[in-house]
Amino acid sequence: MTVLFPCHRCARKGDCEKRAGLREKLRGAAVTKANVKCAIPKADFPIGAPVAVRTFTIEDERKTGISCRGVVMRHRAGRFLILLNVGEEVGLEDRPISIIGAHHDQLSLVEGQEAPVELCECGLTDDRCKDKALRPQFRNGPWSCRQDFF
Repeated sequence: MTVLFPCHRCARKGDCEKRAGLREKLRGAAVTKANVKCAIPKADFPIGAPVAVRTFTIEDERKTGISCRGVVMRHRAGRFLILLNVGEEVGLEDRPISIIGAHHDQLSLVEGQEAPVELCECGLTDDRCKDKALRPQFRNGPWSCRQDFF
């Protein structure tokens, strides 16, 4: 069986004509893994799209599945970087995680918000970038916007 990436974690893999065509072309070629370029994930969730992401948190040493809301910051190598909304962060209270990676099958569009959200050049939503108290925290300090230096 041939495993195609990013098709492996795509929400549309069951009825995708592109995937079926690729598998047909590779049949009999003894290929077990292949990386392909596909624009479907980027078209489904463009940068700035408000999304709900299925993720998990750890409570009492057990994983608990949760759904958080956020905005697509970037798409790279078959994965999305999602900026979680304020109050939707995961992780510990003293160390909240504001930006998470997610696959296509973990995302769904937020109903009622079809237009993409405007993002600053640094990747944050404009309201979050302007208020320094709402910026994500990293191990080496707070988020810094590129515009802060100019």
